[in-house]
Amino acid sequence: MIKKIVYILIPTCMTVSVAMAEPLSSPVLLSSDQMDQVTAGISAIAGAGAIASSPVLALTKAGTVTEVAGSQSTPGAGGAAAGGIALAGAAGQGSSTGTGVSAATSQSGPNTQSIQVGVNQSNQLNSISGGAIVSVNTIYNPL
Repeated sequence: MIKKIVYILIPTCMTVSVAMAEPLSSPVLLSSDQMDQVTAGISAIAGAGAIASSPVLALTKAGTVTEVAGSQSTPGAGGAAAGGIALAGAAGQGSSTGTGVSAATSQSGPNTQSIQVGVNQSNQLNSISGGAIVSVNTIYNPL
């Protein structure tokens, strides 16, 4: 029963959010300098989700964090980190849990070093997921 309600509420909330957005009254034209600033930026994205269904007790918690640091004097150099954790617990006959975490950065290139980790543990009562990525890009190439 709870799953049916959740499946109805999520699209409804998404529809309300989209319906409340207003379009720009006129297009925004960017100069060449502004385009360079937009396309040369570094981004970090993290998403976490948790769902629990139970006739007795269901608990969920999800959170994410992102951090980006760049150098204005050396375009392209900088670092980005993103991570998240999701927890779900349920008790009772027929209960179910599910979690998921994804993290990504926009950095790439020959001088980029990235480390990414992910964890997912699940059993009858709970589900735990976690993930993180750290990327660093330097202009200096020692080779």
